[in-house]
Amino acid sequence: MQKSLNVILLFSVACCIAIAQDNTLDPVITTATRTEISVDEAPGSVTVITKDEINTLPANNLKDVLGSVEGVRVKESKGLMDSTPLIVIRGIPKQSRTLLMLDGIPLNDSYSGGASFASALNPEDIEQIEIVRGPFSSLYGSNAMGGAINFITSIPKEPEFKASVGYGDAFDEGKANKGVKQTYVSGAGAVNDKLRVKLSYGATRTDGYLSDDVISSGTTAPTGTTGAVKTSTTSGATRYILGNKGYNYWESDDVKFKAQYDMTDADRLDATFMYQNYKYGYDNPETYLKNASGQSVYLPSQYSYLSGIGDFDQFIYALGYSHQFTMSKLSLNYSYLTSDGGYTTPKTGALLSGGAGESTPGTKESHNIDLLYDIGLNDANTLLLGTQYRLQEATSKTYNISNWKDLDSKTSLKDDVGGKSRTFAVLSDLKSDLTQTLSSTIGFRYDWWKGYDGYSKDYVTPANTFDPQDSSAGSFSPKASLAWEAIDGTTFKTSIGKAFHAPDVYNLYKKWSSGTTYYFPNPNLKPEKSTSYDVGVEQYVVNKGLLKIYWFHNEITDMIYSKTSTDASLNSNSNNRRDTINAGKAETKGYEISYKQPLVNGFDVTTNCTKTFSKMLENESAPDSVGKQLTDIPRDMYSIILGYDEGKWFGSLGAEYASKVYNTDTNTDTVKGVIGSYDAYTVWNTKVGYRITKNVDVSLSVNNLFDKEYYSYYRAQGISWFARIDTKF
Repeated sequence: MQKSLNVILLFSVACCIAIAQDNTLDPVITTATRTEISVDEAPGSVTVITKDEINTLPANNLKDVLGSVEGVRVKESKGLMDSTPLIVIRGIPKQSRTLLMLDGIPLNDSYSGGASFASALNPEDIEQIEIVRGPFSSLYGSNAMGGAINFITSIPKEPEFKASVGYGDAFDEGKANKGVKQTYVSGAGAVNDKLRVKLSYGATRTDGYLSDDVISSGTTAPTGTTGAVKTSTTSGATRYILGNKGYNYWESDDVKFKAQYDMTDADRLDATFMYQNYKYGYDNPETYLKNASGQSVYLPSQYSYLSGIGDFDQFIYALGYSHQFTMSKLSLNYSYLTSDGGYTTPKTGALLSGGAGESTPGTKESHNIDLLYDIGLNDANTLLLGTQYRLQEATSKTYNISNWKDLDSKTSLKDDVGGKSRTFAVLSDLKSDLTQTLSSTIGFRYDWWKGYDGYSKDYVTPANTFDPQDSSAGSFSPKASLAWEAIDGTTFKTSIGKAFHAPDVYNLYKKWSSGTTYYFPNPNLKPEKSTSYDVGVEQYVVNKGLLKIYWFHNEITDMIYSKTSTDASLNSNSNNRRDTINAGKAETKGYEISYKQPLVNGFDVTTNCTKTFSKMLENESAPDSVGKQLTDIPRDMYSIILGYDEGKWFGSLGAEYASKVYNTDTNTDTVKGVIGSYDAYTVWNTKVGYRITKNVDVSLSVNNLFDKEYYSYYRAQGISWFARIDTKF
């Protein structure tokens, strides 16, 4: 299949080059420069996904939309049930190194840099998605090493009411999400000449599927039983599948409100509110084992078949003000994000009906203030000046609980960690039209970062309690880019810049354990840093077609890793202790090729490939990882989508391919088709829709059309369907 997609891509590129040029008008984006700019002039490689394009895809959430974009890796472990999705750009691993935003509001959390807020975004609320690749710390600070993705919403000027309801299921029970129910309703429009509002509500329910196997700890099946299925670890050691942990259910409700108020012709206020509650857990664990009497038995114990539950509430509050001068614009924006909730973990001896466990509640808070002044110096030069203040705080506690099914059945406190960080930054970005065909951007940002008020209290082993001193660092993030329209319709682009990622509360203060191994934080961590460049060409062709080819290179230093401690004086578990340190140096490099071509009679084709060569260059914490491929990063990604939208009918047929991904630094997890492995896969998806009237649509989607079986750590979903009705008035 990989070879087939290669052939399709090369054929598309060859056809594109052969077609006559036809430069067309570009969409306008704001993410690349924090000011309005055309895609042609934007520094580096950018992608815009419109509302109409989202509508033709078989996507139940926005993660499904991003999976077909060049340079973007979306880790889909369990689909809808991924509470903290992993979306990264250009082979720079971990969500904390790629910035996600909603209307410019940072969504990466204050605890680990994750993006659980992204699970609350509905495709129906999105006007367009803007993806900018490369280092963007010069504009956004920490979290923007690989790039940034901004989900843009809008409010229609005319009254609009939308409602949709959908239902889906697996073709084979247990192999894909069961009983998927989605509901969405919104109302929007102008209240008067000055005020526009939009209110929406979305809900998702699924009983889940059998994603999580129960694996034996040894190389033999339990004595005196039948039914165990032979398998192996990812490194080849013999194991047995004893059963499954049940259907992984998910429930989500979210409310969003957005308002715009024109105080005068030049002054505007914007307000945003978002709330989400999501819950997850497992129902009806199953054993495959039977004893000599033919009775089902849970061995080695019922505890082995259990997973915990989770319940979280998330809020976003944002307020913005802007004033438009004759040639300049002043804007002031404030946002507050908070998340509160927790999850449980069953303890040894727990039963299907309940029993002892641990509860891990936590809070995450982030305050963001941005002041930007966009100055039109003249017709050829625009200067952006700005400052940002960001205050973050996170806490995490662990309690013993009497019932692992009840988050609130707390008995005693085991540990308590938390801390704060604050960042103050100044930035400047100058965009210049050097000639009619050559433009440049030169920007810089300096961040003063401080971690403070950190603590880590261990009530089980008090000797491990510590109250660290404050730590601080500064980061300078310059960036320069050029865009040259060599001939009409042919633009060459290049950029170079530096970026950074400040350590999170998790790395600074959180101590945790896995089995008998203890992982210790480090309050003296330095920010991770990267130097990146890219060079590319964008070629317009007939009928609004576009070919893009980019080469990119990233080098990351001071990567945060854990190192085995050999200091016996540290604690009694020193032989099993791992300390968090700045140890790693790595590089990712490769190329992205994409081609989008409208065809005839409402058809269009979009195809792309990404080749990423990732490698660990230095790592004192794990010397055997040097020279190996980075975790979570596939070497090859391909996608092709044939779309159709004309008259009554719309829809698409597409395929996505990703090569194998390693989960270990040393790349020893080579066995495929077992739990814990990240297998290569090619998945076909399709959607067919019909407009009954101008206000009512019906559609049917089929995902994993050919029922490809593979693991993405957990067992990936098989073939499933989803039908929905959309109304709009």
